[in-house]
Amino acid sequence: MNKVLLFLFALITFAACKKDTEPQPVPEPKDLGTMVAGKYTLTSFRYTRNGDDVMNVDKMPATVDGSKVSGTVTFTKSSADQVNMAFKLVADGEEIYSLSGEDLEVRKDGSEYGLFAGETRIGDVDGSMVIFNLSQTDSDGEEIEVAFIARKK
Repeated sequence: MNKVLLFLFALITFAACKKDTEPQPVPEPKDLGTMVAGKYTLTSFRYTRNGDDVMNVDKMPATVDGSKVSGTVTFTKSSADQVNMAFKLVADGEEIYSLSGEDLEVRKDGSEYGLFAGETRIGDVDGSMVIFNLSQTDSDGEEIEVAFIARKK
């Protein structure tokens, strides 16, 4: 009988120590520029001109037309909520495309963080990954689109 009571007491004590299963809220970052800053490695890349694919690589690094293609994007903090962007796409170690942006604003938009050039949202960021999508008309009047996904190193 004593063993049964001891077992029940141990069971009740163990059940009372059960962990709280409520999900804990993710703390808000205090400095969005610092959250985003860092070097990211491209995992995919797409470049179109007038709706036609010039380059579309679903998984990077990759071999395209016999060349090893990879890329990086580096964000450096320019203020508490702004970053500068330096994008490089390389083939066999040589830069083949670059893109830069200065004072891009990081803004909380609902539960996400957006990357803005003026009032235009050009991407989503969370400090570990960036999803970028920019469409614009170039100086020759051609519609270009650059899109990529990159993960922080």
